[in-house]
Parts: sequence; structure tokens; C-alpha cells
Amino acid sequence: MAKLENAVKTDSTTRSSQGGFVGWLAGKLRGAADRLAPSTQPRANQTKRDADRMSSPHSALDQLLKAYLTDQGDSAVSKIHLISLDEMKEAFGPEWDRLAAKAMMITEGIIRKNLTGEDYYYRQADDSYLLLLSGLGVHEAAAKVQMIANQIRRRLLGDRADNMRGFGVKAAVVTLSELLEQGTIPCFDNINRILEERLPEEVGVRTFRRQAAGTGVSPQARVYESLNVRYRPVWNPASQLVFAYQCQPYRTTDYGIFAGQWTLNGGYLDPLGIEVDKKVIEDALKHMRSMRDDTSPPVTLIPLHYKSFTGQARNEMFSLISSLLNQCRQEMVAFELVGLLDSLPVNRLPQIVAALSRLSRFVAVRAVPDQFDHIKGYLNGVRLLGLDLNDISRHGADTASRGRAMIDFARFAKEQGIASYVWDLKTIDEVRLALEMGFSNLNGLAVASELAEPKHLFELSVQRVIR
Repeated sequence: MAKLENAVKTDSTTRSSQGGFVGWLAGKLRGAADRLAPSTQPRANQTKRDADRMSSPHSALDQLLKAYLTDQGDSAVSKIHLISLDEMKEAFGPEWDRLAAKAMMITEGIIRKNLTGEDYYYRQADDSYLLLLSGLGVHEAAAKVQMIANQIRRRLLGDRADNMRGFGVKAAVVTLSELLEQGTIPCFDNINRILEERLPEEVGVRTFRRQAAGTGVSPQARVYESLNVRYRPVWNPASQLVFAYQCQPYRTTDYGIFAGQWTLNGGYLDPLGIEVDKKVIEDALKHMRSMRDDTSPPVTLIPLHYKSFTGQARNEMFSLISSLLNQCRQEMVAFELVGLLDSLPVNRLPQIVAALSRLSRFVAVRAVPDQFDHIKGYLNGVRLLGLDLNDISRHGADTASRGRAMIDFARFAKEQGIASYVWDLKTIDEVRLALEMGFSNLNGLAVASELAEPKHLFELSVQRVIR
């Protein structure tokens, strides 16, 4: 890719303000595409090279998936990593078809150079690779994948890589459930054959219940220790009162800080979601104990995974809730069920809502617009239905999309005769729209800032919020 490096280094004038960074880079790179396109003539030793590619490190999809699902400690939890040239593909546009083979050949060479005989990789289409690093923990695997991505970026972009830090080559950790949901991996027959007798339907796409042997730290403990909880004031515009605080779990990883649906790599279907529930309950209890003698304590709204009440964890969850109620007053506690997904038995929703309602001040149910048809027949007993705008898109939704989601949700809740709420309001315009659409309860930075611990009830006028 020396010519590409030279082409990028030449003419370092200011990037165009039209089309953004990707458009500017595309203009710089397209001129090099013709010269870099690999020869269309077959090579005499191509068959041998194809055979070599299947040798160690292993590149077969079957092998990668089997390793993922085999009991191999940390690497079996969620350590499928993705290295993607998607941004570079976008920059080249139509010219990528001619350049992809050579770019991917260089990328694969760097990947193979850095993997061991126990590691696995798999090429996806013409812009990315999946990697599984056996025997490495969370932080070690993340550091190694990032190092590989940096090497690829420097090889493809040359000296310009220093000025384009983070561009062109993306590294991320993904779960098998995410890949299946997005249809990312081809050869579904292979996937289904491998998964067929390994995963119970009710848990979702994958499961992992092994405790680490010896003195090692279990995957459950690793997730639990990476979590912390903050509190979002919940505002009721009708009473102009902040009457509750919603627990907001965060998980800190080498890839950033994640919240809400994205707290765990597998989203709401992640089998380690119960560790998030445990952390939230534990932290909420600590603060509720300190306020249990107050005459008018705020409500603590505790989000819990719906999946935790539909599988083997059901009894454990109700045991935790029972312990919680033994140490604080019932009127101080409310629950929010999150993660109503098509792959879970939503017909149990009324039963779960009824059970939790007997143990708390109220039960809220969170959903997203594309679940309306799925859940509308099972809302008996649900009195509060809401939307967290953070759940709309993993990479953030634009203003128009957030607004449409709020309008659709408010109308649906009204049709069902259920009060509605909305979380994660970021702008005054979103607050105004929420008020216009009749949402009962609101939270988000546009309403009030998150806190390290819940405070007391306080008045908050509409005029003060939308000033």
C-alpha cells in the first residue's frame, strides 16, 4: 500500500467543508484505487495459499463458534472481537470493489502475525474480520485487538495514521447474539448446527453459567465489579414534583462507558444481565436504608431485566426482592421491567407485573416502538408504559428519529389507555414535545442532572425546566 500512503500524504490542504471528513478522505484516496487494485490474473500457487489460510491460526467459522461456546474461561463469555475497515470502504465508495482484495490481504496478514495457534479468526464479506483470542482476559484481549487495529491502520494509511487517529480501522467487541440479530455472520446452517443442542431457547442466543476454577475471577464477578450506579431524578409535570429517582447502571470497559440497553455486550439478552440487576438492587438498598425513617421518602425506581423473571434466574430474583423489602418500606420501591424482546415469552408479562405490583408501589414497563405489535395483547395490569430514548440506537439517534419515537409511543400508550413516561431527554425541545404529548413522568439531563445518590423530594416547576 506504499502508493496509497504517498497519495494520502500529498496535497495536505484543508479538508473540504462539504461532505465532512469521509468525503474529504474519499477525494484523497480514490486517485490511488486504480493503481492499487489487485491483478485479476489467477496465481499459480493460489490453491496452496487458500489451503494455508485454513491452517493455524484457524479461520473456519465452525471452529470460531465452537471455541466461543466451549468452556474456555473468559474467552467464552463475550470475546468475539470485530476489526472492520467499514469507514475506509465508505471513503473509497465504488472504488472499494477494486481495492478490497489487497486491503483485506494486508489486514489478514497482520492479524495472522499477531495470533497464536489457539486463536481463531473469520473473514466477513470484504470489510471485516471476527477474532477470538483464547485464554486472554477482558483487558488483555481488548489491548491486543486495539494494537492489531493500530498496526493495520498504520500499514494502510502510512504516516497519515497519526493525524487520523481512530479513523479507518475500527475495533469492537461483539457477542454472538448481536451478530445473529444483525445477520452479520453468513452460513446460518453452520451456526444453527453448532447452537442446536447447546443453548436453551428461553435464555436467548447463548448462555454461560460456569464459575471460574481455582483462584481466578469468574465472568460474573468481572461484570459485577465493572458496574456502578447513578440516579436520575424523575419529574412529574402535573404535580411539578421530583418524586422518584431511577437507578441507572453503567459499565466501564476498555471500549468506553455503556448504559441502559448497551450496558452489556449482549444487550437485554445477555445471560449475565442478572449481575446488573444484583448490582442495582444492592446499590439502591444502601441508599434506601438511610432514608427509611423519613416521613416522605422518594421512590427508588429499580430497572430489572424481563429475562431475569422468565428463566432459571426467576427464583433468585424474587429472593433478592424479598430481601430488599425486608430492609425498607414497600412504598419506597418501584420496579421497571426492561428488555421485552420477541425471543422471550412475552405472554408471561401480566403474571410478572401482577407479582411485582404486590411487592412495590408501582411497576413500569419499558418498550420501544417496533415492539408495539408484539406486546399490545399482553398489557393487562400494566399501568405505566415508557420509552428510554437511549434504547433507540446503539450509536445514537438523530433529533428527528427521537422525536418520531416519542410521538409514536405517546399515541400507542394513549390507545391502550395506559399512562406513559419517557427517559433520557437531552434538550428543552424534547421536554416541550414530551409535555405536549402528555407523558406523565420524565427524566434526562434536560430535566435534572444525574446524581451519585438519591436525594429528597423537591418541587420543580414547568417554567423552570423549559426556561
